[in-house]
Amino acid sequence: MTLSMHHPMLRWATAATTAVALTFAGAFAVDLTVRSSPSEPAAPTSDAPAAPGELSRASGASASVAFAIAMFRFEPTPLTIKAGQTVTVTNQDQARHTATSGTRDNPDGTFDLKLDGGAAGTLPALAPGTYTLYCAIHPGMKGSIEVTP
Repeated sequence: MTLSMHHPMLRWATAATTAVALTFAGAFAVDLTVRSSPSEPAAPTSDAPAAPGELSRASGASASVAFAIAMFRFEPTPLTIKAGQTVTVTNQDQARHTATSGTRDNPDGTFDLKLDGGAAGTLPALAPGTYTLYCAIHPGMKGSIEVTP
């Protein structure tokens, strides 16, 4: 059975943001999140990826900061993290990209992630300092990561 928001049993749920679990005759359960307005973001769940520059909310995982590759750019740039935090790079483009440390003329070997479209990878732990990075495939893609103590 499929229920839409126009179903009479669900029309009442339009006020504040609420997570509701409905059970119908013990046969099945439906989880429903309702927002008070279309512009209000839904509350993140434990499976939701973090927005670029925000901490991951994945349960059981160490705090990881999201760094995105989107529209042939590293976002945000610069990314600022604290020493000990990990960085998860997610390629949101369909094209293959790299996140390579250093510059095109002088790669420094600290990290070199190769990411197919939609893939993600984690950078190694970084000591305090500023790290430049680029995409080895697309010359115009450059970014930086600032690690504070």
